[in-house]
Amino acid sequence: MAIEDIFIGAEMHSVTFVRDYVQFGFHCDKNDACLTAYALASVTLNGVEYSKENVDYRDALCG
Repeated sequence: MAIEDIFIGAEMHSVTFVRDYVQFGFHCDKNDACLTAYALASVTLNGVEYSKENVDYRDALCG
């Protein structure tokens, strides 16, 4: 099983903002997992793209 397969179908339960990176917590089949992102991703919700410059970025990322 590839490491990315762990996250398929997993429920995200937390988003933690730490200075210059973000950690995503997931409930997985056997154990919980944490994905650390050192590059902040853009998020598209309902056709609207959000990036770290947008006021609603945190809400979009958590959603």
